[in-house]
Amino acid sequence: MNSRSINKLLNLPELNVTQFHQKDEGYFIQVEPVDRLQVCPVCSSHQTIRLSCTACHASFVWQYACAKPKKRYTKAFETTLPAHVVGATIIQAARVTKTPASTVERVFKIWLNDECVRIQKMCQQQAQSSRKMVLGIDDFAIRKGH
Repeated sequence: MNSRSINKLLNLPELNVTQFHQKDEGYFIQVEPVDRLQVCPVCSSHQTIRLSCTACHASFVWQYACAKPKKRYTKAFETTLPAHVVGATIIQAARVTKTPASTVERVFKIWLNDECVRIQKMCQQQAQSSRKMVLGIDDFAIRKGH
């Protein structure tokens, strides 16, 4: 598969694929930034090269829309991790995705907090719009079998 096809498949507009090879059961993709210049976060100079600004000499990391700062995984990959954990354990999901268990756990906890808030809002809206009586169920009683 050529680099242009891989670029289209991955949909990472800020990066160009320079090398792509398969090793054992994994794929290794080497990328480099499309733009060699990036705005300095300190002085907003456009004369920035690599990881230091030529105008103010501040050091910084590259910022991409496809990945959060200082993260090794794209946002798209991180959104797939919680689906592997639901119905399994963190360790099982880490093995399947070949991702460290600590990363899977961190991403899952963030997703779970967001999902709880979303479900609570949805339930409140349904209860407020319903004309029938809405009863709340005690989670503790369900777990204990009462």
